[in-house]
Amino acid sequence: MRDLLFLVLALIPFTALNLWRLRGELHMLQLTGYFPERYVRWFRTQGLARYRQAREPYLLFALLPGVAWGAWLVFATFETLIWLGRRDRVEKKPLVMTQRAARAYACSLVLLTVFSGAALALLTFRAAAAALALIQLGSPVLMWLTSLIMKPVEDAINRSYLNDARRIVRSMPNLRIVGITGSYGKTSTKHVLAELLGESRNVLHTPGSFN
Repeated sequence: MRDLLFLVLALIPFTALNLWRLRGELHMLQLTGYFPERYVRWFRTQGLARYRQAREPYLLFALLPGVAWGAWLVFATFETLIWLGRRDRVEKKPLVMTQRAARAYACSLVLLTVFSGAALALLTFRAAAAALALIQLGSPVLMWLTSLIMKPVEDAINRSYLNDARRIVRSMPNLRIVGITGSYGKTSTKHVLAELLGESRNVLHTPGSFN
């Protein structure tokens, strides 16, 4: 009965922390262009040190399942309170929850639910505590798996967008397309030309630095 009570109580901060951590991993996946290999490269070069510092307590709980429920409940609740205090922190380049990001986030939550549900259904209470601690450790792995799973889906969606664009362009035989290439100055040149040509013509150009 005590283990069941700890389980129910521990699942609350477990869920909250994983929602937060997966959102953070999604942010980094977005900054790396949703490429699995770039995400792994970032994690190896920059994310690993931060990961080790934040995950050491959970590794201890995984290795000592006999005390995991009580200790984990206290620690996870404390960390959840820290997260609540930091959630309004302004990011230099914040996560943009586009449709693609939302699909990736949903996929990662499905994976989290599957792994967590399997641990709770197939293992004893104390073994489940260790398994959930390992799942807590594995948020970067979950996001990496998400990027692999979603890649063919996103490729298919992108192909549909390209096919629609080709169809629209082909339906406008009088349309003139201007492409600007080079290593530097493409965006500035694009905006200057758009302003100049827009004085006498209807001009459509990509916004910001989307070239």
